[in-house]
Amino acid sequence: MDSLVPRYKYSESWGRTKSYFVKLEAIRHYLMGTRVIVIDPQNEYRAITESLGGQFINLSSNSKDRINPLEITADVELEEDARGFLSTKIMDVFLIIQVMLGKDKKLSANEKRAILYAIQKMYERFGITDAGYQMNAEDELVINEEFIMVGNSSQKMPTLSDLDTSMREIKDSSEIAKELEPFVNGVMDLFNGETNVDLNNDFVVFGIRDLEQSMTDVAMFICLEFIWNKIKSGDKKRRLIIVDEAWIMLKNESSGRFLEKVAKTARKFNAGLIR
Repeated sequence: MDSLVPRYKYSESWGRTKSYFVKLEAIRHYLMGTRVIVIDPQNEYRAITESLGGQFINLSSNSKDRINPLEITADVELEEDARGFLSTKIMDVFLIIQVMLGKDKKLSANEKRAILYAIQKMYERFGITDAGYQMNAEDELVINEEFIMVGNSSQKMPTLSDLDTSMREIKDSSEIAKELEPFVNGVMDLFNGETNVDLNNDFVVFGIRDLEQSMTDVAMFICLEFIWNKIKSGDKKRRLIIVDEAWIMLKNESSGRFLEKVAKTARKFNAGLIR
């Protein structure tokens, strides 16, 4: 496995050479039976995807394709990973909110607690319970070890509208909810709805060139989080994730930290990452 799906990191100075090489790697791994998933900010992989009979998911304000960032994959392995899966999801949603707010937005400790509590209460309303978190003395967010219960694996999942409602009910997160309004009812509401895409094809590309530029980092993060949760809860088939122009994610501390986490732990799930 290690020889088939390594973890690569290429210097941006490679330019076109790097881009060409990574595309060759994508095709090579695909031909070797590896499932390839690409996050493509410039839609450069569209022609390759079509020639290979793959699935090109074009995300834009007018697109019918939707990803629900609050969705919890139903078939997560319910052994030792289950103890922290929902708590981890709550933390991921919190990071998504931070990226939506922008890298210059600084949240107070009370606002962090309120947002996390709002996310937890939102899931509880959908029958998804016992997802805990806590903050230590240094105001760092850490996951507790409470057991996770999901009432019905086929149940409806919350959307950003539900998160908006939950946040507005709590004093210290209500103002933050107002700042997220464009993602709920405005021009950036692409991610407010039920997921209608899947990763069943052996070559899947998320194209986000047609999104507003201010949405690029948010879209890349949400796509990667969606892919990662599918991989963690899946069949452990060999997969390669390619994050093109990953430097965009690295500009934001929250998305950059998530990217590094995926890169470090991908092998555990029979996956690799090229960035």
